[in-house]
Amino acid sequence: MFKYKELSEDVIYIAPLPTLQNVVIGLSGTNINSIDGLKGKVLGYLRGAKFSDVIDNDPDIYKYEIRDYFQGLGMLKTGRVFAIIGPIDPILSATSTLGNNINILGKPFVVSQRTPWLKMSKKSKHIARINTLKKHITNILARGDLAVLRKKYITEL
Repeated sequence: MFKYKELSEDVIYIAPLPTLQNVVIGLSGTNINSIDGLKGKVLGYLRGAKFSDVIDNDPDIYKYEIRDYFQGLGMLKTGRVFAIIGPIDPILSATSTLGNNINILGKPFVVSQRTPWLKMSKKSKHIARINTLKKHITNILARGDLAVLRKKYITEL
């Protein structure tokens, strides 16, 4: 998850992960070239998330809260939303998990980039292991293991 000031009192941020692109993406054939092109449209928006301050604060872009990208993709395919917004990797992963060919998706329109963080609840019984987790995630990233896993599970558009 990304860093949110609302969570700062409840979690300890352990380590940053590779930066993700947040996109708005519709079905194949849907052209999204600007934020203005989203006005009057409905976006499937992950409940509790923030991806773009401009979109978040635009009352002319309608947001329909979705519980996950599986639901968002279903709503996209049935025409209940014009597009979905979020990090490209989880959207592509959900598409593949559902057995859909990624060709059902149009060209992604990048609206922001954010860095996700590995974090732990301050109430966790594993709080003493934070330094060990930091060491392991640093090694995983340095070896390129995360990139290998990404390639295995996510097909590029």
